[in-house]
Amino acid sequence: MEPANNGTESADVVVAAVDRAILSAVLSAIHRGGYGHIARVLDPERGDVAGQLRRAGVSVPVGFAFDGTHRVAVMISAAARTLAAAALLRQLGASEVWTTGRTTAPIPLLIGSLSNLTAQAARSRSRRHQSNEPLAD
Repeated sequence: MEPANNGTESADVVVAAVDRAILSAVLSAIHRGGYGHIARVLDPERGDVAGQLRRAGVSVPVGFAFDGTHRVAVMISAAARTLAAAALLRQLGASEVWTTGRTTAPIPLLIGSLSNLTAQAARSRSRRHQSNEPLAD
């Protein structure tokens, strides 16, 4: 069975729903399969999973519904190996598998207001460019 695709031409990300009870075994197999460095666990206890996908720069797949706390989402960014990664996750017991694509670069989380960050950067720059020598007219 093919994983559900959100209609993007370049589906290079796989997202799967995995029961918490088998997460450790799934992650071990993902690492053994060579996907460990490009895998990420999205936990609904840490926030909305669709929001976590968006912050990672990934399109939310069409039909993506993530409910309950007995499951987590496993995301693998495997551009050239999307179908193989999806097949592995199904083999490991994922209850649902979706493929999707990147939207943009990951969105950074800003701490504090943007105006405070801009002001801090300006102060930092102005100190770097100060010199003890007087400016020539």
